[in-house]
Amino acid sequence: MVFLLLFLGFPTIVDLVYSLSAVTFETLRSPRLTGVGNYADVLTDPGFWGAVWFSLRFGVLTAAAECLVGLGLAVFLAPLIRRRSWLMAPLMLPLMVAPAMVGLMYRLVLHEFVGPVPYYLYLWFGNSPSFLDADSAFWTLTVVESLQWTPFAFLLFYAAYEAIPEEVRQAAAIALPMAPCLKNAS
Repeated sequence: MVFLLLFLGFPTIVDLVYSLSAVTFETLRSPRLTGVGNYADVLTDPGFWGAVWFSLRFGVLTAAAECLVGLGLAVFLAPLIRRRSWLMAPLMLPLMVAPAMVGLMYRLVLHEFVGPVPYYLYLWFGNSPSFLDADSAFWTLTVVESLQWTPFAFLLFYAAYEAIPEEVRQAAAIALPMAPCLKNAS
């Protein structure tokens, strides 16, 4: 408990003091308290709201993509994984790579001049988008993030799917094809 208070609580208090102070690198050790002016400055800064919009779009899109693909894979691959449980290990490999390494790997793979993806797109289609320029960086980042963290969503949905009793799954499988018939009968 002391360890957590020291290594989590102290930086939080320092950050709170700095957020209420006028601080530069020269005055880092002796900040001058100024009140909530920094918060007012941030709330009127258009750059802040642009960053909020970027983060909101990024979070919603990646979460939706990861959940949709993860759920689809969990339902689709459940019978296969039940028979061959060793397949779970290669499916979890993207989770075992540090995010910094994933970023570096995709930076090299998608590089406009030396990356294999742009090379083959140019070779096959005569054109290749610049994945890392300012216009397409958002979508590239969204796809890369989704590719790395979809296995986590898959793992959660697979565990939830396996927790459903077999009888309930069989009843749902029988009732689903009959749904149009039941609607027409009523």
